[in-house]
Amino acid sequence: MPQLNVSRLTDVVQRLQNELHINDSKEVFAWNNMGEGITWREFATEVRDWYGFWSSKPETKWALYYKDTKTFLAALLGAWLTGKCIVLPSDTLPRTVELLQSNVAGFVGEFERADNLFFTESTQSSMSINFDLLASAQTIFLTSGSTGLPKQVVKSIEQLCLEISALTESFKLPNDCITLATVSHQ
Repeated sequence: MPQLNVSRLTDVVQRLQNELHINDSKEVFAWNNMGEGITWREFATEVRDWYGFWSSKPETKWALYYKDTKTFLAALLGAWLTGKCIVLPSDTLPRTVELLQSNVAGFVGEFERADNLFFTESTQSSMSINFDLLASAQTIFLTSGSTGLPKQVVKSIEQLCLEISALTESFKLPNDCITLATVSHQ
């Protein structure tokens, strides 16, 4: 049996580690909806900024929702790198927020709440990231609730990596192919 390639996230984390120490990287990581390239360096800096944001929050469990994939991924990686447990709702409807209210410390992203916490900018951009906490991070996915109340599904980083590997294996795409998305990130 071929060894599962669990290295995709590991590759991204390794690249982030490298990029945080490189000042002039111009290799494109992704493209925004305007077709403009986002460099690995820009992305790594945004992840570090989010790391600073999450590091300033002592609470461990937060709800996160962004429609923009790059912002979502940077915020999620920043949270994981601080050992936070992130709850990912499938929507930001009032009923969903109400259900989460007693289970999370706060709401980050595109939630319509008076106490919404929005990331603005980091004051800790020179801080050193401890990548060891990534292994212990967990994510809680909320189902859509189509059969009643949304259910929580807890997943570790390792489980997510194994799922990615299984999907990669099932698609059987050539090595030079890149999958942009199979479903929405939320």
